[in-house]
Amino acid sequence: MKTILLIDHDPVNTIRISEILQQAGRRLLHAPDAKQGMRILRDEDPGLVIYHLPENRRNTHKTLQPTLEALSARNIALLCVMGRRDSRGAAPEILGPKQYLVKPFSRDELLRAVEDHLEHENRERAISAHGRHQGPELKLR
Repeated sequence: MKTILLIDHDPVNTIRISEILQQAGRRLLHAPDAKQGMRILRDEDPGLVIYHLPENRRNTHKTLQPTLEALSARNIALLCVMGRRDSRGAAPEILGPKQYLVKPFSRDELLRAVEDHLEHENRERAISAHGRHQGPELKLR
């Protein structure tokens, strides 16, 4: 079972997400900010990082970009959590439509998103381990 790293500055949100994931049998690590999350990533190999984005929309790109680069280099899936008002900011443009949850979300929505991301991460790691291209070479004209 893959470990999940939760990077969340909000204690109430941390407790809620932690309880849901632990009840579902998931191993969970926690960091209160991205800097400490990156320290944990040096020693751990989670299958998923859940990152509660700070509500300061001006710095979303600055906060998120180093995390995205570090996770991408290691094929670790990312699921961002954000408030409703933040969902209209820069993060959705950076992340794409399937990489974030907007609060409030239900237990089932969180578990479904976690499973989807872990399944995607497993496929990406399998592709990386066996090479990106498995079929005959395609010739473009």
